[in-house]
Amino acid sequence: RRLDRYEHVTLTGPKSPEALPDEMRRMDVGLIPFVRNDFTRSIYPLKANEYLAAGLPVVTTAFADLSDLQGVLSIARTDSQFIGAVEAAVRDRGNEERQRQRIEVASDNRWQHRAGDVRTVLNRTRTAVPSA
Repeated sequence: RRLDRYEHVTLTGPKSPEALPDEMRRMDVGLIPFVRNDFTRSIYPLKANEYLAAGLPVVTTAFADLSDLQGVLSIARTDSQFIGAVEAAVRDRGNEERQRQRIEVASDNRWQHRAGDVRTVLNRTRTAVPSA
């Protein structure tokens, strides 16, 4: 509720999955402001891929290892870095090349691709470990 006082912040409440594409078209930047702690250290924020799939610039805190998304999102380690990254992301919003890169990275992170990666590792493990 404290955010309601800011002019450029809109709290929309829960949305149905069908409403999300229209809602995300109204956004300038996707934020993932998680606190870094023992719990969040092991979280993988699926929201990052959802924002990227919509072509949105993403700014996140340095709460977990997101190195696989480095280059298409901004990882801020301090409050001032977070603010600066949000400002830069808003300026970059209309950059079509960067938007295409974000969408491409999100496409590579679909469940079908992840399942294929797991299958490849399992197949390598099965051939590397002798049968009993």
